[in-house]
Formats: sequence, structure tokens, C-alpha cells
Amino acid sequence: MSVFYSDELKQFTHLFPEFTQTQQENVFLFAIGIPIANIADIRHVSIRSVQASLIEAQHRLELGSTSSLRAVAQMRLFLPLLRLAFYFFHEKRDFDEV
Repeated sequence: MSVFYSDELKQFTHLFPEFTQTQQENVFLFAIGIPIANIADIRHVSIRSVQASLIEAQHRLELGSTSSLRAVAQMRLFLPLLRLAFYFFHEKRDFDEV
């Protein structure tokens, strides 16, 4: 049984246009805090494969470390959510004032 649902990650591909599908999946999982060994286990690949994928993604963005890669990926993932929450907060407040 496959534990990993890569089809559901396809909605996030526009956030990482620089990456291959494999890199997108690894970066997404890495960005949400899953350790590399667990990413490898979930995706049924080797730890070295995940590490190489993350390093290549890091180089594509011209970053100095995978920690920076994680930070950039988190910003790309979470800023749209914050924008959406901000929008709904202000819409509700404006509605309550009427």
C-alpha cells in the first residue's frame, strides 16, 4: 500500500515551478518538517536519493543550505494561507460592522 499521495501534491506544483516532480514532493515533505529518513521511507526510496534531490533543489534556487531551502519552501507554502486567512478575517469583520 502506498502511504504517500503524490497526486494530492499536484495542486502545489505552481509553488515550485523550478523543481522536478520528485524534487517538489521531497521539498514539500521536508518543508513541513518530516526528517529525510522518514521521507525516504514514505516515498520508498533511499536516503541518499532524497538528500541528492534536496541538494539539487537547493542549487536550483541558488541557496547556501538545505535549511534555507526549507525556509523558502515554507514561505511559498504558508504565505498564501496567511493571505487567505487575512482576507477572511477582514471580510468577516467588515460584515459584522454592517
